[in-house]
Amino acid sequence: MEKIIGLIILCSLLIFGIYFLDKGKLGAGTFTTYMSITLICGLAFYGFDRLKELDIKNLRMILTEMKETKRDIEKEVNLLHETLAFSNISSALETGRFASDNLQYEMIKKRERARELLKKANWSDAQIEAETRKIDLYILGDIADTIRTEASRSLHDKKTEDGKPLHLKFQEEFPKLRESGKVSKDKIDEARAYLRKYQIPEDEFKPIFEDMEYFIETRQLKRPIHE
Repeated sequence: MEKIIGLIILCSLLIFGIYFLDKGKLGAGTFTTYMSITLICGLAFYGFDRLKELDIKNLRMILTEMKETKRDIEKEVNLLHETLAFSNISSALETGRFASDNLQYEMIKKRERARELLKKANWSDAQIEAETRKIDLYILGDIADTIRTEASRSLHDKKTEDGKPLHLKFQEEFPKLRESGKVSKDKIDEARAYLRKYQIPEDEFKPIFEDMEYFIETRQLKRPIHE
């Protein structure tokens, strides 16, 4: 009965540790120390003889095992950080498009959380940028979609040479900026090129292009996308 109670307490402590790590209440170092002490106490409670003996003869062996356990836990902590980061990225990308007025702001929060977690997992800045770029491309694509929607309205009464609605062709060909590439001003040049191709005045979309430039430079929104 005592061991069952001890097991429940041990599992509770492990769950609390992971919860506080996810909420950012514990750093990697603190979490590693916390988990090491918890696991060692648990092993000792269940009769792991080497951890019960504290005589000089076995002290070196005990310390070696503790160091190895700490290294193993650090690896697991890094893996946990990565898993939580990927969860944030996946959640940001799978959220229903335009689910709320604050959708893109929520995506930015999840991106920043993912960056923090990957940093704790010892990822390089270049690796973090490559992984979180997907979210930035989606947001940039959302901004560009306002240009596609507004510009296509000016083409509603026009037809292609074969009699098809011109605005549908424009919507199909307009660059899908969220799909690939880097978050750079080349994306803006792509959008401008298609406006010129269809003889749509660029000046009408100057505020939106400014929003795109601001996001590319700061990775933050200047204003709500669908204001």
